[in-house]
Amino acid sequence: MKKQLLFIQIIFFLIASLFVSTPTWSCPRTGSEMLTDVNCDLVGKVSIAGDSIVFGVGDSVNGGKGGFTKRLDNAFNGNVTNLGKPGATVKQFQRILSKRLRKPTSSFYTKIIEADIVIFYLITNNYWDRLPVSFAIRDMRKLVKFTRKKLKEINSSGIPPEIFVSTLNITDRDFQIKYIQEANKQLMKYKSKNLPTQIFFHRIKRMKYEDQLHPSSSGYDKMAAYLIRRFSKLSTFAEKKFPDDDLDNIYNFFEINKYGTDPSLFDTDGDGIGDGTELFENATNPLDFYSK
Repeated sequence: MKKQLLFIQIIFFLIASLFVSTPTWSCPRTGSEMLTDVNCDLVGKVSIAGDSIVFGVGDSVNGGKGGFTKRLDNAFNGNVTNLGKPGATVKQFQRILSKRLRKPTSSFYTKIIEADIVIFYLITNNYWDRLPVSFAIRDMRKLVKFTRKKLKEINSSGIPPEIFVSTLNITDRDFQIKYIQEANKQLMKYKSKNLPTQIFFHRIKRMKYEDQLHPSSSGYDKMAAYLIRRFSKLSTFAEKKFPDDDLDNIYNFFEINKYGTDPSLFDTDGDGIGDGTELFENATNPLDFYSK
């Protein structure tokens, strides 16, 4: 069985390699035009926050942890961070986040602050609160609002990470399945700016589980493969908020506030080379005609 799972994982990475290559362009896109570089630090980074499924419980191929985030991290050259906290409800994760964001020296702080995209996979453990699903949805909206506010305060001179929410895998637990199904229904029904549900794990077919709740290693392979396909769409959503009027692959915000280039001119210094190409490919000065 372990040999079969290892074979599946090898096949997954071979397929992923077709989608992911060495980045040749940055701000807004990196990694074969899939990961957006929202903060224009020349690296597209993703932090995935959530419960034991994000942590990777049940991933036997990787020692019972890692899950789909480990596969993504390997595929994207170490730029996907696992912020999974087993057992966490939405409200509990917000408390964890609030505490960690007060510690600038912590690795958690750095990983979420430097991210271009933050994804929340939560609500499964809210079942144990014995409250209607609507309470969990309310808490998720509060978590998104809180996170945006805090990250905007911290990134006052730049652009904070873009936040997305995911639906949940359909559990094999008979006693919990109705709760999960209703949570997914409401995550989709009330999708909005304050509940940015844009990742649809519930649509993965023939998911295999290790213990009725946590995916098997092949199940985590499927989650990672799905998210790789979805990243390009998430990047498009993020980039719509940040215009690039001259199409030089530098957001207007950073042309004005970081590089000093003209957001209305593809080639600020008139040397025939686009500003983005000078900055990110040629490492030349887009403000100096003679820098080529």
